[in-house]
Amino acid sequence: MPKSMVQILMLVLLLFCLSIPVASAAENESEIEVAWDSIISALAGGSAARPFGGADELLLWVDDGQGGSNSLTALVEQAGQAALERPGLFKKVVSARKIFSGSADLSQQGLAAIDRRGFDRLLKVDACSSSGAVIIKVTAWWLDSDVWSLMAGRPYYARQTEARLPASPLWGMLENRALDFGPSAPAWNERELFTSDGRVLDMAAADLDVDGSAELVLLLEERLEVWGRSGEDDFSFRYMQSLPKEELTLPARYAVGSLSFCNDGAKHAPVLLLAHNRLPGGWMLQWSGADFAITTRLERAPLACLPSASGADAAVISAAYVSGSTAFNNRLYTGGSGLRREYKMPEAFVAFEAAPTATDLRDIYAVSVNGSVYDGLGGKALPAGSCGTQPAIAPGPAAENVLACGAARFGSSEEGLSIVAVTQGASSTSVGYFPAAAGSIAAICAAAGEGLRFYVARYDSDKKSSRVMLLYP
Repeated sequence: MPKSMVQILMLVLLLFCLSIPVASAAENESEIEVAWDSIISALAGGSAARPFGGADELLLWVDDGQGGSNSLTALVEQAGQAALERPGLFKKVVSARKIFSGSADLSQQGLAAIDRRGFDRLLKVDACSSSGAVIIKVTAWWLDSDVWSLMAGRPYYARQTEARLPASPLWGMLENRALDFGPSAPAWNERELFTSDGRVLDMAAADLDVDGSAELVLLLEERLEVWGRSGEDDFSFRYMQSLPKEELTLPARYAVGSLSFCNDGAKHAPVLLLAHNRLPGGWMLQWSGADFAITTRLERAPLACLPSASGADAAVISAAYVSGSTAFNNRLYTGGSGLRREYKMPEAFVAFEAAPTATDLRDIYAVSVNGSVYDGLGGKALPAGSCGTQPAIAPGPAAENVLACGAARFGSSEEGLSIVAVTQGASSTSVGYFPAAAGSIAAICAAAGEGLRFYVARYDSDKKSSRVMLLYP
C-alpha cells in the first residue's frame, strides 16, 4: 500500500477514535473563497463570444463602494487576486491600489484611460456589510473596444454579479479597521500587570478557585507560580511551588517548557499539563486549593487535550523532545482511556497550542522550527518566519481562532506581537499588530471566557526578570 494511503488511513482512524467527524473539503474553504468561486462562475457564464478568462492582464479595483479601503476590502482583494490568477483565467492580476488613489472613474473616458494602459479587463468590486452580512457587488468590463466603437457611442461591454457572505460580527470589526496586513495592521494596547524574577518558560490561565475569575500560572525553570486577581485586572502573588530538582535530570542548553489546562469534563478544577525539556516525560497536576499535586507521570511531554464527544476522558496530545534540543520531533501521540495513536506532522516543531474549545485537530496549532504555523491536520496557517514563540489562542467575534505570537525569535531585546484570525482550512488574515517594545516575548496565553485578550510575559535579560502584560484591542 502506498505510504500516502497509509497516512490517510491513520488520520481517519485517529479522527474516528477521537469521535471527530471528518470534514468535507467544502467545509474547509473560507466563505470569501467560496464567494469568489461563484463570482467567477457567474462572469464566465455569459455569451461564448465574450469569454471572461484567458486574457493577459486584469485590473482589480476593490473598495467599499465609496472609494474607501479597510481590512474587509483588503481581505476580499487578497482572496480575489488568488482566485483570478488560477490557470486559464489571467496571467497577471494588478491591484488598482498600486496605481490609482481615490474613487474609480467608471465613465467611458475613465475606462478608455485604463484601456490605454494595456489592461484587458477591469473588475470593479464593492464590498461592504449590510445587516451583519457582507454584499460583494462586482462589475466586469471587457476593455477591447477600439476608437471607432467609442466614437459610435458603443460603450465597453460589461457584466454584473454579486455574492453575499453570511452574517457575522467579524465583518463589522474588519470594516471598521484600517488595512490590516503585515506591519500596517492596527496596533493593539499593552499594559503591565506585574513582574516576576527569572525567565517565564510558559504560562496558562484558569479559574482554579472557582470564583469566576482566572488565575495565572507561570512556569519558570525550577518552579511554578500562581498569581490571583486582587481587582478587575490587578494581580497579586499567591503561591510558589518548587519543581522537584531530582526529577529535572535531562541535560539541556537552556530550559524550555509548556503549560496548558485540560478540562476533562469533571466538576473539579482543570488539570494542568506540564512539559519541560529537562523531564524525561511530563506531568499532569491537580490544584488542591493550596498547592499542585502530580497525579500522573507521562512518558512524553503533554501539550494539549481534546475533549471526547462521547463523554470519555479527554485525549491528551503529547510529543517527545529531540534529544539535546528545544524542539519536538514531528510526531503527535494521543492517549486517554487506554487509547494510543500516533500522527505525523509535516515537520518538527518548537511550540504547540490548542484552542480552549478545541474539538478536532483543526483547532490545534504547531509552530515549526522555521516559524511556520500548521494546524493539526498539517494545513499551513502562517508562512515561515511568522511566529517565533509559543502561540496563544482566543475566540474571535465570529468564533474563529485568533492566534497571537511573538514576531521574532527568542533573544531579541525588543519584540512585537502579531495577531491573526485563522479560519478552518488554515487560511488566515491579520487582525492586529503590536509594535516592538522592550523585552523579548517569553510566553503568552489567553483565559477562557475573557474574549479577545492575551497575557504576555516579556523577559528583560539585563534585569533577569519577566514583566507580565495584558494585550487587548
